[in-house]
Amino acid sequence: MKNTAKKLLNVCGLLLCMFVICIVPVRPQSSSSTADLSGQVTDSNGAVIPNASVTLTDTERGTVRNATTDDGGTYNFIAIPPSTYDLKIEATGANFAAVTQRVTLTIGQQANIPIQLTAGGVQADVNVVSGAEVVETERTQQSTVINAREIVDLPVSRRNFLDLALLTPGVNDSDNIADASDARVAQGRASGLSFGGSNGRGNLVTVDGGPVITTTGGVFDTVSQEAIQEFQVLRNSYSAEFGPSSGGIVNTVTKSGSNRISGSAFGLFRFDGLDSRNPFDFNPEGQSPFNRQQFGGGIGAPIVKDKTFFFTAYERFNQKQSTFVNLNNPANYQVTNSQNSLFNFLQGRTDVLPNGVPVAAIAAGLRTNLTTTNFARTLNLFQSASGSFPFDANQSYFSARVDQNFNSKSSAFIRFHANDLLEENQAAGALTAVSRGRTLNQFSSGFLISQTQQFGSNVVNEAKFDFIYLKSRLTPNDPNGPELNIDGFGNFGRDIFLPSLTIQRNFDFIDNVSVVAGNHSLKFGANAFIAKQTDVNQTFFGGRFNFGPNIPLANIIALNPGLP
Repeated sequence: MKNTAKKLLNVCGLLLCMFVICIVPVRPQSSSSTADLSGQVTDSNGAVIPNASVTLTDTERGTVRNATTDDGGTYNFIAIPPSTYDLKIEATGANFAAVTQRVTLTIGQQANIPIQLTAGGVQADVNVVSGAEVVETERTQQSTVINAREIVDLPVSRRNFLDLALLTPGVNDSDNIADASDARVAQGRASGLSFGGSNGRGNLVTVDGGPVITTTGGVFDTVSQEAIQEFQVLRNSYSAEFGPSSGGIVNTVTKSGSNRISGSAFGLFRFDGLDSRNPFDFNPEGQSPFNRQQFGGGIGAPIVKDKTFFFTAYERFNQKQSTFVNLNNPANYQVTNSQNSLFNFLQGRTDVLPNGVPVAAIAAGLRTNLTTTNFARTLNLFQSASGSFPFDANQSYFSARVDQNFNSKSSAFIRFHANDLLEENQAAGALTAVSRGRTLNQFSSGFLISQTQQFGSNVVNEAKFDFIYLKSRLTPNDPNGPELNIDGFGNFGRDIFLPSLTIQRNFDFIDNVSVVAGNHSLKFGANAFIAKQTDVNQTFFGGRFNFGPNIPLANIIALNPGLP
């Protein structure tokens, strides 16, 4: 009985704590792909104005949302898509002049814009197109927004928008930590972002509110940079609605169409005939070839004005270059230090074998036999694996999005994406032979459906369903093996972890309910994330031979005085 009462008391205490947390005047982050807007309407004397009419109009899409200030003069708009809006406030009594203010809302923003009305009878339009940044005093999380202009203007290699997250404080490149020659790392890659020293596998990346993470903590290739409107980087103290994340969060929203036809196009074309030789290119055959073409574009337009819009984007990446492997070094064919130590040791012996042959004479014969002419196959292993070899890469992205505004309180959108990637001779180069290289063939596709419904003036429900499919295959250049590692000289043969095939399917169901009353807010919801993955790996099927570094025999004898 006492135990039951104690458990009941604990549950009541937990519920009380949750209630207190929910009613304090601190708002959680808006939905992962939208923003919230609130403020207080007062007169010139600072008195609150209740029952004022507040209209929020999207300048790009013409959608309109309406609200009314409460008894405290507060208005609230929940789950608003990031865009530029005209905020109009009208109030009756005292002949107040209407005020219109332009405001730009970014992803995840919790904006608070107080409005002051003055008596006068003449409408006043205050258009703030580029004003001071809204200070979010109601949240403590550390976040940075990379906006559309920065995404367009800042150069990024291979146009991976996640690289721009490295511009935020405390975020570093985690790919340099991994061993690039290990197929397990290439197959189960990380996000590439290290938050506060993390290894890059504990982060969460979302696109339009849907997670795009693999089971190994990597990131699916979903939409191209051309389809990204903006994204938010959260470093700590983020809302619980994002789910488990031991690192940071990258929160992304894609572009949508508008009431005007708009588009963009880009192209990068680079040829080795127009380049000077790289001073770090040590290819003795001359300048290594390097050709890169990267092009694409996007277009958005209305289907039905103020109601239905579409946006689609395509991007293509082609690269042809070579990687130089230098294993044909004459120094590799000389007698090693260990062999020299052994010969010198044996030649210093004065004893005679039972058959009457001096030990020193045998040592001299061994030194003569250890020449390259006697080991033609070994010599050919190094020579055939040296030279300039092609390293080609091709990747394409396609995405399409359709938005539908049913009325001022209901909207939805659906987004589809597909992309493929082919990279040849991965991991080859330096002292790694092409036979150790591999080919990556990857395909990914998926879709997301989102619906937002407003109930009354202060309750909003957001429902999302996200599905992503990935098929990734790594094929070794050498189908047979074995793997051969000669420390300090070269690495050859089929990688012991290849070939491998990974198929992953992610299903994500999200539903969030937001309730705002005056200065108090409550948000609750549910998230069901299902990841189904199939892995097929032929590990160690080809075998492995490891040859360690040279260890002079004299050092071994010094550690073992009892040796003859």
